[in-house]
Amino acid sequence: MSKLPENISLVEITSSEWSEQAKYELLRSALQDLGFRKSSSFRGVPQKWIMEFWLSSEPGIFATIFDPHSKDRGVHSGVGVIKRDGSIIVFENTEECGLQHRQPDRWPHCGLVEPSALLERALRERHLGDADVLDVLTCVRVYEQAVNEDLEWRRKNGFSIEEIRNVLARMKKKGLLAKSLPPLG
Repeated sequence: MSKLPENISLVEITSSEWSEQAKYELLRSALQDLGFRKSSSFRGVPQKWIMEFWLSSEPGIFATIFDPHSKDRGVHSGVGVIKRDGSIIVFENTEECGLQHRQPDRWPHCGLVEPSALLERALRERHLGDADVLDVLTCVRVYEQAVNEDLEWRRKNGFSIEEIRNVLARMKKKGLLAKSLPPLG
C-alpha cells in the first residue's frame, strides 16, 4: 500500500518513447482503421507510464494506447465509454489482473483481442441518450478522476487474500516469480 500514490496527474507531453514500438504501431494503425483520430499524449505522474487518447465521432466513445513500461503488462489499448454522469468503463486488451475495481467505474480485461473487439464491447455498453461526443479534456479529466478515486478506494479497502493469490498466480504463470511459493493465509 505504501507504493500507491495519493493521486496521479496526467501531464501532456509532446513526444514519447514506447517500450514496444512495433506493438504501438500495430495498435495505432488499428485505431486509425476504426476511425479514431489521435489527440494527445500524456505521462502519468508520479508514475512513468504514458498514454495517448484517441477520439471518435461516436458519442461517448474514446480509445487509448497505454504503456506502463512494465514487463508484466506491456503496450496495450483500451476503448472506453464516458457517460454523462461521469462514470467510465474502459475495455482493455489485457489479461485479467485478479484485482477488484471500484464501482461504478470499470476496467474489464478482455484478453488479448484486437481493438475492433474492444470497440464492439464499448458500443454495446454505451447508451446513445447517455453520451456526448467527447473532447480530449473531458477524457483526461474523467480518466484521471476515475483512477484517483480507485486509488483512494484501494487505500481504504486494501487487498484481499484472494486478490493477492490471484496476482501471485498470474505472475508465477508469466514467469515473473519463482515456481514454488509458500502458501498464503
